[in-house]
Amino acid sequence: AKLSWKIERDAKEAPPKISAKVAGATFANADARGELSATWRSGAGTGFARGGRYPGHLELDGRLADGVAARTARYLPLGLPEGVRSYVGAAVREGTITSATFRIRGDLYDFPFHDPKVARDADLKIGAKFEGLTFAYIPDEGGPAAAGSAPRESWPVLTRGAGELAVDR
Repeated sequence: AKLSWKIERDAKEAPPKISAKVAGATFANADARGELSATWRSGAGTGFARGGRYPGHLELDGRLADGVAARTARYLPLGLPEGVRSYVGAAVREGTITSATFRIRGDLYDFPFHDPKVARDADLKIGAKFEGLTFAYIPDEGGPAAAGSAPRESWPVLTRGAGELAVDR
């Protein structure tokens, strides 16, 4: 990977503009392997706010391969509700993410850009191909059935699923 950064002063009173760039980064762990390039820059405003100096603006493009589908929830943005992350963690049980691409562009204050009125110029795009997927539409709650009651019925689990997922906020 190649890392570079720049600090530029415009006026005596204004804080410097800061930018950092990562090019050609590769990574691999037990969950997936991939590559990414990214540029981050401080915002034009002040403080921590939308349009503020921090958290700044990010442009990131990446690719993944050989991903373990059951570990997807570990990598979901913390800005998503806990219920969403828990559901994905319980529902996605097996499979391989054979390939995936992702793009993030915008003011990080608004990440994951779920409100298009606020994050008009932002992008959050994910495209993934998967195979061998086991997916429980309604994951078991995991609790034991009450004495004398029948086990809770749930939807059948999808097995050996293959397909594509597209997320375009």
